[in-house]
Amino acid sequence: MQSWDGLRLGLLALGYSKVVWIHLHCARHGLFRLGIAGEQECYPCPTCEQACKVSVVAEGFTRQPLPFKPELIVPALSRKTMHDLLAEPRIAKPRRVPDVHHGGKLRRGIAEYQPACDSRPRGRVVRSGAMPDL
Repeated sequence: MQSWDGLRLGLLALGYSKVVWIHLHCARHGLFRLGIAGEQECYPCPTCEQACKVSVVAEGFTRQPLPFKPELIVPALSRKTMHDLLAEPRIAKPRRVPDVHHGGKLRRGIAEYQPACDSRPRGRVVRSGAMPDL
């Protein structure tokens, strides 16, 4: 079995050129797959020429002229989806729960997280004649 270096030199001698397959991700236009002659410093989007993030997928050899035509793999996100992903998370208001201990009034919050000494007025204390006042 030949080594990769020997095979590479043989293919270059036969007229093949090196190709690097990359996935190029543009936030505005989506994900492209394209073949280029070699790694570069900057990878511009094929549509808007803005610098983009890339991932090297594979390296190989070809006789076709480079660079290959960009192929759109995944279209860009819609404006609504992008807005939803970039929006700040909304904190929902606590739901109103019945206060069963104080005459069925409604109060905000969950009973387990309610502070013991909050400043809301409580129901009146009913005194009977059987209990002496102190």
